[in-house]
Amino acid sequence: MQRRLADNITSDYSSCPICRDTLKDLKLLPCDHTLCCECLTQLINSTRRFNKVTCPVDRREITMPSYTISAEEWAKSFPTDDLAVVLLQAISGGVKTQENYKNNIPCSEHPQKFCDFFCFGCYQIICSECAVDKHRSFDCDCKNFKICADLAREKLKNSYDEIENIISYGRDIVTNYKEIGKDQLLMQSRQQIKTTV
Repeated sequence: MQRRLADNITSDYSSCPICRDTLKDLKLLPCDHTLCCECLTQLINSTRRFNKVTCPVDRREITMPSYTISAEEWAKSFPTDDLAVVLLQAISGGVKTQENYKNNIPCSEHPQKFCDFFCFGCYQIICSECAVDKHRSFDCDCKNFKICADLAREKLKNSYDEIENIISYGRDIVTNYKEIGKDQLLMQSRQQIKTTV
């Protein structure tokens, strides 16, 4: 039961809050929630007449740009949630080694190099050259993909431990409640016996 609850929570973080499928083409809203690009496009289309979109998770409003743009173009203009991409791959076991990423993702700034770092300050995947040259400000915190995967796994393990503690606490409450109920029933029975005698 504990494992099932932990799996459900993990699936909540890896699924789109609109379609409930595994997140695809992840787009990051200004409120830091993630949606599928297709779902975001549909959300924009359904609320376009109000000139704002409401996040389905925290209900924060996002004002549409003043210039004319299609819903699909606006949805695609939202940044990709690179951190969620890395975390989803770590959860699914897709992050095996640094080499796996090097073979898959070329750097947008240096196409001849491959991404092997994630900047937590900018929410971008970057190559080692970008990490050294362009991501050295106070806000930037660049970590190697392997470290990101290890952090994600540790965070999941801590979540599982917290869930187990919550379940254990809940069981204790149920046990105590049952004991209190037994004590109350016993007291009521004593009262009835006293009144009848």
